[in-house]
Amino acid sequence: EAATVLFNESQSRIIISVTPENLDNAIALLRERDVPFQQLGKVGGDELQIRINEQTFRWRVAEIYDDWWNAIRRAVEQDESIPSL
Repeated sequence: EAATVLFNESQSRIIISVTPENLDNAIALLRERDVPFQQLGKVGGDELQIRINEQTFRWRVAEIYDDWWNAIRRAVEQDESIPSL
């Protein structure tokens, strides 16, 4: 199921991002050290796109950045029950 793949919090998983010119070196290093890995995709553009089986999810980067950056402020502004410090 897509939700399990996207939000599974199993231990010992790390996502790394490398420049295209360092990709071969990174893969070689992982193989040399017997680290299991999977290449997930490429970084670039103005949209986050995730494909899982037959489903495709898309979000504009500017919108999800704004949601992330302003999440705490918006939560505090909307919840009158949070006591002031």
